[in-house]
Amino acid sequence: MGTLTTGLAMRLRLSAVRPRPQANAQHVILSRDVVAHAAHTGTVKLSAKTSTPQQRGAQNRGQNGGGRASGRKKMATRPQTVDLDTLDFVDADAKLLEGVYSSLCAEARLDDALFVLKQSIRAGREDALRMFKHFEFLRCAAKMKSVFHGMRFVQLFPRKFVDARTYNMLVSVCAETGDVKQAMRCADMLKMSGLKMDTILYTNLIKVCARAADADVAFDIYKDMLASGVKVEKHVYATMLKACAAQIVDLNHEADRRNQLVLLERAFELVASMEEMHVRPDVAVWNALISVAARAEKLQRAFDVLDEMMQRGDKPNGRTYTALIDACARAGEKDLAIRLYHRAVNEGYDDVLPIYSATINACVKCRSGVDVVMAMEIFADLQRAGVQPDSALYVCLIMAVGRGGKLDLVETLYDEMMSDGLIPCIGTESALITVYVANGELDKAEEIYKRMTSKGQPPHMHAYNSLINSEAKAMKLGNVIALVRDMMSFGMEPDDFTFTAILNACQHSKQSELALDIYRVMRMRNIRIDDVHALLLLKICYSELRQLWDAAATGGTHNSFAPAGMSRNREKMELISVLSPPGQVVVPKDSGSAVPWQSHACQIYRDALSVGVKPSLPVLNMALMCLKVPLYAARGHGSPSEDLATQTLQLHAGWQPNLAQKTQMSQMSQYAEVQGKIGIDGIYHVQALSFMEDAIVGGLLPSITVDSSESYDLREYPPAVAEVYVLLLLQASQRQVIETRRYLKRDIKFMVAPYDRKKVFLPSSEVEDEDVRFRRELSQRYEKIVADSPNLPPEFRTLFGGGEERPDRARAAPSGAPGGKPEATSMGVAAVLRRLRIGAKESGSKGMIIVDAQDVARWAKRLQNEIERRSASALALQKPYGQSTNASTGLQRTAHPLRGHRVRGIL
Repeated sequence: MGTLTTGLAMRLRLSAVRPRPQANAQHVILSRDVVAHAAHTGTVKLSAKTSTPQQRGAQNRGQNGGGRASGRKKMATRPQTVDLDTLDFVDADAKLLEGVYSSLCAEARLDDALFVLKQSIRAGREDALRMFKHFEFLRCAAKMKSVFHGMRFVQLFPRKFVDARTYNMLVSVCAETGDVKQAMRCADMLKMSGLKMDTILYTNLIKVCARAADADVAFDIYKDMLASGVKVEKHVYATMLKACAAQIVDLNHEADRRNQLVLLERAFELVASMEEMHVRPDVAVWNALISVAARAEKLQRAFDVLDEMMQRGDKPNGRTYTALIDACARAGEKDLAIRLYHRAVNEGYDDVLPIYSATINACVKCRSGVDVVMAMEIFADLQRAGVQPDSALYVCLIMAVGRGGKLDLVETLYDEMMSDGLIPCIGTESALITVYVANGELDKAEEIYKRMTSKGQPPHMHAYNSLINSEAKAMKLGNVIALVRDMMSFGMEPDDFTFTAILNACQHSKQSELALDIYRVMRMRNIRIDDVHALLLLKICYSELRQLWDAAATGGTHNSFAPAGMSRNREKMELISVLSPPGQVVVPKDSGSAVPWQSHACQIYRDALSVGVKPSLPVLNMALMCLKVPLYAARGHGSPSEDLATQTLQLHAGWQPNLAQKTQMSQMSQYAEVQGKIGIDGIYHVQALSFMEDAIVGGLLPSITVDSSESYDLREYPPAVAEVYVLLLLQASQRQVIETRRYLKRDIKFMVAPYDRKKVFLPSSEVEDEDVRFRRELSQRYEKIVADSPNLPPEFRTLFGGGEERPDRARAAPSGAPGGKPEATSMGVAAVLRRLRIGAKESGSKGMIIVDAQDVARWAKRLQNEIERRSASALALQKPYGQSTNASTGLQRTAHPLRGHRVRGIL
């Protein structure tokens, strides 16, 4: 077990020691080397002491060889040792046991202290148990943040020696870690022991909730407190407000904005209920309420609290101004924060250090950018006032100067902090890492990181995330994996930003399947997906889909995994294993099997909506781009070089095919019937229309009205969003024409950015794949038909970009749609109409596309006829051989399945 050493200043009874027969009790060295040194004050101090058998033999030889006087001198100065395994807890002095227990607690050896406690209980030493001080063990457990040891201590101690104070201290241990579950269990243990909950215990429970950012449980505890009749003090309300503020900060997701505002209202209602309880709010309560409003980014509500506070005769103090300045910083109102700072200084609060830190932080979060000059002026005011800065203020100042790009000044401040006698803390080093990463000095950031980890000090989570993100942008997936492994080894849990950086690394390193595995880990960890996660994952899916489309169009092969050796594969497996929750491991899918990227994209988008993410235009645009139907899939592989669209246009121009050409057209029609797609289904997957309808219902896009007299402004929309919006409008028009037999009365007008109509089917990048070559050849054939067909109707003549207007007269484009050039949206809308063979009057220079109402009706009828023809052909193929539909056979003719039903065109 170990050895216990006592000095001569504390006369211990060695008769209580029963040494082992085979070893000297003074030199027994066991697995637990516990040594207690007695001081003159009566306290006991522990120190670890180990020795080898050779060293013990040398010591014995030295003692035997020396003189008797010197031996007595050594014996007088050398402490005597006691083996805990041989210590007789039954006959040992109670003061000795108490000294051993206190020494173990002072040395943070909680397991050994629990051993002494258990042995004392087994020996029935109530006299020693009464002397054991509970706070010594529980304070040490709180410092070590060990709820397990605290719970075990209270469970072992006999109930007659435990009172409410012990349970209060145990709840304080839970407060250090924010363990609400164990804190509530502690409250149940107190009730089972026959004790009653008091104000202090209720307050400590609420403190645990504040530490855990769980205001809902805090309100439940508050209700139980009222029901039990316990008096509610002012500090209870202040603690409740701190719990509300903590949960508001924790709810940083966009979808949680409503919950933040609900917590804000509950906080104000809580303060209003104080009058019913005949409790007058003090300055601490008002300050806490201002902090709640600040966390909720409601600046006006914070100043309303200040007004009410002053009306009731409560004078604001330094913490009040600190909370108000923090509210201004979160709202980006630097000028207002500076005015509050000068007011606080004029009122005599120039010695309050948090005021300076909050004001410098406001200079960092300024809407117009970091104000380095003002931040340094505030620092100069602090020095003139004789206020000693701390590490937290230097962190704010370093962040302000670093974001301003002044790295030389950052190093100067760091040296000045060292000269002031402040030892750089973890926060200071983390701020340096973040600043160097933001300014592109990755080597310096890595140097500081290695220096910290070599000392066993991990940086803060924001510094870790900055490092991971920078390594991801540098396409160093191995470094990302190493950083995540180090972070997990230090006991730090990845957050939303960590997974964002990891997904960013997967995107830059082209590890798409690894990104899907990481997404599965996120779901297992209950990491809430936000719009940034969704956009990254959808980009990865679209990148893989584009490669698949290009490979299918050119006849090549595609491999979603980037080339990697065995070591890289092991690293990826290790990354997944480290990130997986305890007891759950994500098994990577076989890289050799085909991955349904389109299905994954739909699932990711649905998951984002299910957790309350309000989709933005870039996210919706990327989801729709994953649902595109490439041209080769729409027309079928191996189709003849001459497209059906070309011959359809020739028929409109009055061209009459001969017998051979009719045969060829019949063969092409049969081929298209088998492999080709028609209508909207040949441009976008049907799920895209569903996504668009959800976006309209959610208020992201304006609603669609058939036969509207107003124009549809598509200039601010990304390409895919505008294209599907047009398709949804055409589908609604088709339904009206086919189902209600009502034709459109007005033309459909689209306002787009100016564009060159001859570039609609041209490649959008320098890489020209088979799909792009088909568009270019199609555009050339269109131009040839227009030139050779004088009888072509005007609406079809303007379909291909011909006309009186020229692209060189196009005026400057307005601010473009998010996610790309504004003319990309214009050309996308024009391409959709051309692929559907709907005539439109295009004015590229004016940015206007007008779709004729009669041509929409003709398109709807053509599409309906084609659907019925294909359905009839499918029924004929499914009919058994020799079956007749003649009435003379006694069989009735089957009605057409589409007749008399709602028809959604391609749906």
